[in-house]
Amino acid sequence: MQPYRYPSEGVVLSQDSGRSGDIRFRKPQRITITVSWRLYQRLLSCSDQEGRSLSNLACHWLELQSNSISQR
Repeated sequence: MQPYRYPSEGVVLSQDSGRSGDIRFRKPQRITITVSWRLYQRLLSCSDQEGRSLSNLACHWLELQSNSISQR
């Protein structure tokens, strides 16, 4: 774990890498990706139609793809 120090506030925070073996400490992780303009427009359109945020729709698509791969 990488500690983050904020000396002016007297705070030290730790960031979990997400690869910890202890399930009690697992939490959602942020990722950054670059997509084509066409895919971005498709995501925006679908997120509007489904009433989801763009990030929620992208996460949903990734989960569906992950499940599909796992079933092979």
